[in-house]
Amino acid sequence: MTTRRTAAAWFLLALLVACGESSVLSWRDLTLTLPEGWRAVEDRDTVLTITNGSVAPSPGVAGADDVLVQFQVVDGTNPPAWRNLVAAGGGTMEEDESVTLDGAVGTRLTWLWTTNGISTREMILIIPARSLEILFQPVALAGQTDAPEVFTAHRDEFEAIIASLSFGAPVE
Repeated sequence: MTTRRTAAAWFLLALLVACGESSVLSWRDLTLTLPEGWRAVEDRDTVLTITNGSVAPSPGVAGADDVLVQFQVVDGTNPPAWRNLVAAGGGTMEEDESVTLDGAVGTRLTWLWTTNGISTREMILIIPARSLEILFQPVALAGQTDAPEVFTAHRDEFEAIIASLSFGAPVE
């Protein structure tokens, strides 16, 4: 992560906490701070989804989500599998870097690609020691053309979420 992005993320996190507009969320062995207006919309044993909007009222009907972050436990998760997925889908890898989150070593991948006719930009943090994948993405709807820009517009919020992560003892 660049120094400028790290500083911006910490500043945003400090500002959100100071203003009292964020909330702390615990899931499994992980604690994070939600930016203002974000909430959990799915909280299960192996999946946590947070968003800055509302969920779809029913399957196939659009909700008011702009972006979401999904935390998922995936045994055997590894960066090469994601690199291969992006390459096979004709995507362009924009970032591929090692990261350390609260002492846990991982990989950050960010890519641009088109899926189901919709161009999008997505990012994943892969933490193999925790069997954890954290996917950051816009909620793109059919016909939407600005999903990559929506992702970019929320990048500071994503970075603040990442900066807030802390791990407890691994879940058995």
